[in-house]
Amino acid sequence: MDKDKQNVLADLVTIGGRDLAKRSSKLVRRGLDSLFSPMLEDTARISEHRIRTIVVNCVPERGRLIVDQIAQEIDIYIVGEASNGADGLALFEQLHPELVLTCIGLKFMSGLDLISKIKEKRPETRIVVTTIQGSQKEEAFRRGADGFVTLPPASGELAEVVKEAME
Repeated sequence: MDKDKQNVLADLVTIGGRDLAKRSSKLVRRGLDSLFSPMLEDTARISEHRIRTIVVNCVPERGRLIVDQIAQEIDIYIVGEASNGADGLALFEQLHPELVLTCIGLKFMSGLDLISKIKEKRPETRIVVTTIQGSQKEEAFRRGADGFVTLPPASGELAEVVKEAME
């Protein structure tokens, strides 16, 4: 598949993987299937191999650095980002990710409260906490976190914790 097609497919996945099937059936009914069906099939294949992830971090730049470190070893796909707990929960409810990467010190809703609310709604969702507040580790696990990394992490630690959480 050429690079341009991959970029278009990545953009289509951003639309929202779950809505893609509905949208593709509408396209087929409109007679546009010959144009879009191959791309939609490729998009489905891409999304089934990637871990759909949202990042909720009070420092967006730190969240991106964390993702960059993990993405070197694990095929994650960021479907949304939020800088506070309330927005993170709204994204979670809208996008239904497989993985949530969050910190503890969020505004409007703490990371610990976010963990509790996510696990109440969808216990199968994996949550990995990345934080400078290592003292909250026990509480994070008590509330349902599947992994915990105190920043700065050791080399390869982030990816290893995410792999373990996803098993």
